[in-house]
Amino acid sequence: MIHTLLPKQEEMFNCPHNELTDVCCYQGGYGSGKTTGGVLLGYTLAKTYPGSIGLVGAETFTLLKDTTIKKYEELIPLSDIKSWTQVPNILTLKNGSQIWFRPLKDFERIKSIEVHWCHIEEASQCAHTILPHILARLRKAPKDEWPDFRHRLFLTTNPEEMPGFLDDTFIHPEKPDCRFRFIHAPTDENTFLTNIKSDYVDMLATTMSDDEKHVYIGGNTGTGIGGRFYYSFDRKLHVNKRAEYQPNLPLNLSFDFNAYFMTLILIQEVRGETHVVDEICLKGGSDTTSLCKAFQNKYKDHKSGIRVYGDPSGYANDHRIRRHDYDLIRDVLGRMPGFVIKVRPGDHAKQENRLRNRYIAVNSLYRTGKLVINPKCVYVIKSMERTKIADGDKITKEKVSNPKDKRFDVDHPGDALDYYLVAEHPYKKVTLKFH
Repeated sequence: MIHTLLPKQEEMFNCPHNELTDVCCYQGGYGSGKTTGGVLLGYTLAKTYPGSIGLVGAETFTLLKDTTIKKYEELIPLSDIKSWTQVPNILTLKNGSQIWFRPLKDFERIKSIEVHWCHIEEASQCAHTILPHILARLRKAPKDEWPDFRHRLFLTTNPEEMPGFLDDTFIHPEKPDCRFRFIHAPTDENTFLTNIKSDYVDMLATTMSDDEKHVYIGGNTGTGIGGRFYYSFDRKLHVNKRAEYQPNLPLNLSFDFNAYFMTLILIQEVRGETHVVDEICLKGGSDTTSLCKAFQNKYKDHKSGIRVYGDPSGYANDHRIRRHDYDLIRDVLGRMPGFVIKVRPGDHAKQENRLRNRYIAVNSLYRTGKLVINPKCVYVIKSMERTKIADGDKITKEKVSNPKDKRFDVDHPGDALDYYLVAEHPYKKVTLKFH
């Protein structure tokens, strides 16, 4: 059976490098050929390497049964199938290759297996910890008669509604790796679909908001507008290298205190713009003194003034040493030129009012285009994109309290930036007077 591939499907089939392992994420809108491309690639690998073992997984078996398995039944010729058992669900081809279908919600069910390739369907629905578990399974030894063999992991998925582990790994990785490829496939690039149903995209568009069209037709990672605390932030508009450290200007240091993720954001006011020029974040049981020393080591030659901002709750004494965070900051940094603490005890009103002011102040500043973040401030950017509004009517942030949760580092950089912006660029309520 011969299938004509879309250009993006061909891109997924072909590995543009000589690494022994290939990891590819095919992200697309509705009807962009994701599942078909993944199934055809799995079938091709099973045919090309007789006796190979492949794993096809999704978050739940119901999803596998309703989409991927159904597509395998549609696309694979009966003449190639030797058997297809239901428990466990294994498709065996006449050349000895096997394709195992497994739900991925329970990692324990796949920990003992070894495979040559793996296809993850609707990866955006899977836990953020799925990749290392799957990569650990790609260790089945190839046969001598497979000289061009590569272990392969390919993910087919609708976009994440808010940036998550797929964005971290494939779109905006901290450490780019040529073995990790990203393929973007909007719905309207599937010419097979649009030739059959020419009004398909237009029909979808009339029923969707602009945000939904961006994700489910455009195939782009969502911004979560309506659920994001920093809804006015746009990476394309507000991240720019012009937010560089200026040694001749004062440095504004804004702290967020948390033993598991100590955060310091460095901010400067430059020609009418607020520039986030650097971040210093210490993970895993650090303290205020260590954070200050890390800053001092990096900026010991700064002579143009130091201004300290942060959470007023830092004035609460540590019962172990009977001193508060701002005492510790003064101990380390107090002798630097122009040092001043701009936070006062009891500086904040009620939590609800503070959060509302932060919400309005920060988003208002983004709308003016005058808040710019240096690209190296990866934690601040992540915080801007991923901090959610908690459920309910009040404007409060969704908080993650477990330090082992990968989302834990999202909260604190945003909080640190908020403290400075509310102090120096507060929301001012306008009262209209009529005469």
